[in-house]
Parts: sequence; C-alpha cells; structure tokens
Amino acid sequence: MKTSRKKEEDTPLLTLLAGMVRKALHDRLTDLPNRFFFDQEISQNLKDARKAGTRIAIVLIDLDNFKELNDAYGHKTGDLLLRQLVDRLRPLIPAPEYLVRWGGDEFLWVIPGLKSEKALVARFADILQAVHAVGRENPRAMELTASIGHAIYPDHSRSLDRLLQLADYAMYQVKNSGKNNYFTGPHHAPGASPAGTRRILQNRAIPSVLFNRLNASLKTENITIVYQPVRDMVAGSVHSLECLLRWHDEKLGEVLPSEFIPYAERNGLIIPIGYTLMEQAIARLREWKRHQPDLRLSINLSLPQLLDHQLYPTLSRLCAAHGIAHDDITFEITERQSFLERPVCQEKLKFLRRRNFHLALDDFGVGWSNFESLYKLPFQSIKIDKAIVQNAHVPKGNRVMKAIVQLCHGLGMEAVAEGIETEITAQAVRDLDVTLCQGFFYGPPVNDTAIPSLLRSRPPPSPAARPRKTSRLASGIDWQRW
Repeated sequence: MKTSRKKEEDTPLLTLLAGMVRKALHDRLTDLPNRFFFDQEISQNLKDARKAGTRIAIVLIDLDNFKELNDAYGHKTGDLLLRQLVDRLRPLIPAPEYLVRWGGDEFLWVIPGLKSEKALVARFADILQAVHAVGRENPRAMELTASIGHAIYPDHSRSLDRLLQLADYAMYQVKNSGKNNYFTGPHHAPGASPAGTRRILQNRAIPSVLFNRLNASLKTENITIVYQPVRDMVAGSVHSLECLLRWHDEKLGEVLPSEFIPYAERNGLIIPIGYTLMEQAIARLREWKRHQPDLRLSINLSLPQLLDHQLYPTLSRLCAAHGIAHDDITFEITERQSFLERPVCQEKLKFLRRRNFHLALDDFGVGWSNFESLYKLPFQSIKIDKAIVQNAHVPKGNRVMKAIVQLCHGLGMEAVAEGIETEITAQAVRDLDVTLCQGFFYGPPVNDTAIPSLLRSRPPPSPAARPRKTSRLASGIDWQRW
C-alpha cells in the first residue's frame, strides 16, 4: 500500500523532471533536438556503428541569405520561417535519423546506419525543395535557399571533430560556388602540413580560423585600399576614385574580396571593416582635394552596413572631422532585387539622400534589372556593368548599351561605363556620349602614394571625343569586386 502511494506521489515529480530534461535537450523555437542532445546521441551512434560495422552520415544544412532576411524584416518573421521550414523537414527525416538545430540558420542531420551515399545525396534535392517551398509561400523570403554539405563515418574519417569539419568544408564549397545546392565531392581530408593547413583555410573548412584571421587583420592593417580612377573624358582629368579592398594575410596569402567579403557579411565583420576603411578613405580625400577640389569618393554599401544604426552618425562624424561635405560622398548600391525592394532598405536610402549623400546604382544591367528602383529611389547615377560595356562594339551589344545610356540621360542621371580594357571598347563607349569611363585602359588600381601624380596625369589618347557637358559623379569603394 505504501509502495503504491509513493508511486502516486512520485509521478508528478517524475513528469516534471522529464519535462525539464526534454526542455534542456530541445530548441525552444523549433522543438528540434539541440547540441546537448546531439552530444549525447552521437556518442551512442558511434559506439553502435563501431560495433556493428555500419556507417553514419552527418549533413550540415545552412540557410543562404537568412541573416539578411532577419535584418530586413525582423526576428518575428525569421522565427516564423524557421518553424515553417522545420514543419516541412520533419516528414523527410524518419527515425532513427534526427535533425538538430545547430545554430541560428544551421541544421545538422544525422543518419545512423547509412546504406548508400548516392541515395543520401539524392535526398538532398528534397531538402532544397522544402526550403524553396517556404520561400514560395512567403513573398519576403523569395530568395531563401540552402547550402548542404556532408561527411560519412568511417569513409571520410573516424573522428567526430574531423567529420564535422569536413561537413562544414563541403557546405562552404557550395556557398563559394553560388549557394542553393549540395556537395557531391570529392571529399578531401587535408593533413596538418603547412600546405594542408593553407588549403583548409582557403576552402573555409574551419570558419572560426578565418574569423580570427580576418578580425586580427583589422588590428594589423593587413586589409588595405587601392584606388582606381574614373576619368572625365571631356575635362581630361581624374573625375573620381574607386577604392578597392585588398587583404594579404601572413598565413593565407592574398585573399580575394569575392572570397572574404561574403564571409565578413555573414559574420558581422563587414561593419568594423567598413568603418575602418571609410575613415581611411575620407581622411585621404581631404588631402587629395588640395590637388583637385571637386574630387569625390563613394562607398559601396552591403545590406548589413546599410541597416546598421550607427551608419549615419559615424559618417557624419567622419565628414565633419575631415572637412568633407556630405555631397562629396556617394553610396553605391549593387543592383539586387531583394535588396532594393525591401521597405526598410528604401527608407534608409531615402534618409541618406535627405542628408545630401549621393546614391548610385552599381552593376546595372546584369541579373535582374531593377527599373522600378530608378524612379522609386533617388539615385543620381548609374554604373553600367562591364558585361554590357565590353560588348558595346558589336551591333546588338551597342544597341543595349545605347538604350541604357539614353535611359540615364532621360532620367537626368549620370552614366559611368566600367570595365573598359581595350581601345575598341573605349571607342564604342565614347561614340555613345558616355564621358565618365573606368577600367584598366584608363588606369589600374594604385596605392595612396601614387594618387597625387595620378591626379596630375592625363588619360591615354582617346578615340574621337564628342564634347558634352558633364556633372560630377562619384566612384565607389567597391567592397567586393576585386
């Protein structure tokens, strides 16, 4: 009797304890297992696999562009998207497989008793379709995609840490190749040699190492700027300077901006990098204005920079400290539909324009041409992408280029032709009445010590010029192109 009564008394307590344990092992937002659950479960999975001689797949699913969606539309929208995605993923992952909430926008999928890697990879398409379906149901998440990487025990490694590194490596290979896909191999397992270490870092197998190297470079000034001129073909002078990033790391060597800038954007480092280099460029501009008073600079803003609440106060302070007027700075916005259509981004751009900063639409004419933004947003200039400019000498390309130039002039906007590398292209561009030109034909990027002599220089002999009145245009600190 006492035993029965004791069991009855213990039942609520046991239920409470079970609930507490479950909460500790599951993510509060999605109700998926969390890392604590994974640590316990994977140990048993590995023991079972060693004993039975079976395989285990570890799959990393990373949502592309999720941070930008969160920043633009708020955490409530982001949380809703995650819950909707998990609802679609659950039916695709039957027990004993399990899905773990690995990070803010990452999931880890564990498949004990894997039979076939080929069959596993075939299932990745279903995962991507589930992500796309969430995007189709939510207009704000139209561009939500995922990058998937995997590693298999014991095929690729018997070490859990190495398996996680290899899955991470595979996922970043997908991101570096354009995102919205899954890794198909081959898996490389670099050793501990210097060459192997360099290859790991270059392929982003250990993002924490890249984060530390990039963060350290801010303090050691290993991230620098070079300057490429925009030429005014009527005046014959340097019209403006485009500031291009370079990163030389003692371990990684030269790292292209196309490699480290996307990573910096995802991990928040683009904001301190941007502010540090803005200060350098604005300080140099003050010096160079002594040689050419109407010289201007512009800054290419990524989404995290635009949405940062310290952007305007910081710029206002820097301009005041160095005696630079706001209208000496132009912000270049790379043409991206998801970027320009967001109300919060539009309001930020309009605010900057009201404060007398200039706005330029960069890389115009490739991908998705956002004509709507030309009248919705207060752009003063358009930079025509080199893919169009470099075809201006062929009949069809010339007609496309001519239409864009006429559009610019009709809207009262300035047109800049970028990517001019040959005299043939230069001739075609000049024949279309484009007087602001940029590219290696008119000058490569140079360091700051070469700017005074650059400002005194004349452009190379130009094909027959048609004089036309031009106004001042800014170039850009293009954080990504070089």
